[in-house]
Amino acid sequence: MLRRDSGAQAGSDAAPKGRMARALAVRVGVSIAIFLFVLIGHQLGWIAPTGLPVGR
Repeated sequence: MLRRDSGAQAGSDAAPKGRMARALAVRVGVSIAIFLFVLIGHQLGWIAPTGLPVGR
């Protein structure tokens, strides 16, 4: 009736661990690069702070 290998199971990816770790490293690297771009853009005046409207 019940089989242990039936259907998709949580954590059973077809990709090897090396590819998953590389994808995570790329994702973290891109996130850091975007953060640094925003930080440097603000310092150079490319991004102007607008602030929150007071009293609304």
